[in-house]
Amino acid sequence: MKVQLYSFDTLTKDINKSFFGVKVLKDAQISVKPGEVHVLLGENGAGKSTLIKILSSAYKKDSGQVIIGGEEVHFKNPKEAIDQGISVIYQEFNLNPFVSIYENMFLGKEYLKNGMIDEKKSIEEAKKHMDRIGLDLSPRTLVSTLSVAQKQMVEIAKAISYDLKVLVLDEPTAAITETETKKLFEIVRELKKQGVGIKT
Repeated sequence: MKVQLYSFDTLTKDINKSFFGVKVLKDAQISVKPGEVHVLLGENGAGKSTLIKILSSAYKKDSGQVIIGGEEVHFKNPKEAIDQGISVIYQEFNLNPFVSIYENMFLGKEYLKNGMIDEKKSIEEAKKHMDRIGLDLSPRTLVSTLSVAQKQMVEIAKAISYDLKVLVLDEPTAAITETETKKLFEIVRELKKQGVGIKT
């Protein structure tokens, strides 16, 4: 599992987690600083996925700390983590294929005007984040028509539309071509220039 983490400080400290009496993580730690690139690698069963799910609050830790920006945080659920800038992009994308790119990007955090969704503002904001990562498509494009790599880029654009502190990409190159992989690495390099710390 390759993972990318974007943040400004230590992310986990002394994390412990057991399932049915079997210890999966013991004093696990991840740290990253702006502009650094790291790789999180390990054999199957090493606990990588468990650690990431604890970071995003999909799992609850037995003990230890999750620290963002130098402060310990406590999230009740993944939505709270997302609201605080922690996004995880899994291999199975969390996108609605039956609506547009911009609708997916702002689902649950819609721009409103007079109590109605402000479509113009939503499209403008979506395009801004898409341009940032070089996703040259209309925000009105239906997600079901996109390639795997394009869907991945939509997920990244969606993540950076928040006040992003941590971005985790689960096996980001597993289902994309060599050309698409190069494009993904270009995005990583660009985010690195912007001071984003990265773990892959």
